[in-house]
Amino acid sequence: KALSAFQCRCALPVMNGKNRHLAFREWDLVEDLKDGPYGTQEPKSDLLYVMPDIMLVPLLAFDERGMRLGYGGGYYDRTLQAYRDKGHPFTAIGVAYEGQKRAKLPTAKYDQPLDIIVTEQGIYRP
Repeated sequence: KALSAFQCRCALPVMNGKNRHLAFREWDLVEDLKDGPYGTQEPKSDLLYVMPDIMLVPLLAFDERGMRLGYGGGYYDRTLQAYRDKGHPFTAIGVAYEGQKRAKLPTAKYDQPLDIIVTEQGIYRP
């Protein structure tokens, strides 16, 4: 609601099964949500798809390089890569607890770094 006060549009991820990336559908904070895959919630309506300027990215763990351990589907990594390949300017922010920080996570070539990680104890800018 605070973002709406600043005239920011909010959007929620919608899973695209064909190419296993995420699209983002505008959400008005009032509309009911429907059950999506993997226990997610998605907007019910056919509101506008948007390309976010700020993306809040879930994670299980992170390191100081901005790398994250996700939930294993690769949806966010593919989405971040696709947006970067298109040249779309956005900021990927990981939301975590300090206890999720690790010295160095193992990574693969398809893993995408975050721009910022926010915890209850501070902000990391790799």
